[in-house]
Formats: sequence, structure tokens, C-alpha cells
Amino acid sequence: MADMDLAALVTAGSEDLDVEYKAWVDTSQPDLRAKLARHLAALANYGGGYLIFGVDDTTRKPQGTTNLDRALFGEDAISSIVKRYLDPPFQCQTAWATFEGVEYPVVIVPSHGSPTRNSQGGRPTRRQGSSGRHKGRRDLRSRPGPRERRH
Repeated sequence: MADMDLAALVTAGSEDLDVEYKAWVDTSQPDLRAKLARHLAALANYGGGYLIFGVDDTTRKPQGTTNLDRALFGEDAISSIVKRYLDPPFQCQTAWATFEGVEYPVVIVPSHGSPTRNSQGGRPTRRQGSSGRHKGRRDLRSRPGPRERRH
């Protein structure tokens, strides 16, 4: 996607099934990593999409600069979340969109495309319409987070 198109995603102001906004957050925090994994899984299960950091979840307005380290939003950081919490893992890309002189990380989430077990008893799911799902395709499954593990 071209840089102008990515900047348009930052300022669009509306989430969709393939666009998710997140405020600036420390992606190294375990509880937050599990929540981000669920968002990434939802986007991948839908057929791919974008997770955009630095945009207020409620107002959907860009938040401006942050003191957080850029590496927290890089491909290595996002890949470690995917590998830790999702089955099967997939590779995301991080692009950077500039708006009013501030760079916003845009995580590009691919469609997972391979059959996996879902959290609904492993049964295949099917939805009507253009949701990006295919007959007989199973959703990605989140692994238990740090507080959700069974002992």
C-alpha cells in the first residue's frame, strides 16, 4: 500500500472489519500482548487487514507523538506476539505512515489462509457475504495468555 494510502488509514476515523485502531501502548506488557494477539487473529481470520497504533480507540483521532520506543511496534515485536499467542503463527509487516510530522506504525496482517483449530470446538465456520472466509476454513486460535493458563 502506498504511503499516502497508509496515512489515509491513520486519519480515516472509522474502524472496519479490516482496520483496527489502538492507542499508543507498550507492546511488551504480557496482558496487553494477549489482547493484541486476539486483534491480530481477528484480522487474519477476516482475510487480512491493518492494526494502526497511535490512534485513540474511542475518538479515532491520531494522538500525536509518543515517548515509546519505535521497536515496540516493529516486525520483531509483533512477530513475537504472534508466535507466542497464535496457532498457527503468521508473519506481519510493519509500515510507517506519516501524518502531521508524526510516524504511526501500521501493522499489515495477512490472511492466515491455512486450516487451523478454532475456539468453537474445532468445527469449520462459514459466514455469508464477503467476509473473506471460505467454506470449511477454520479460524486461528489464541493460545492462553499469562493469566488464562490452566494449572
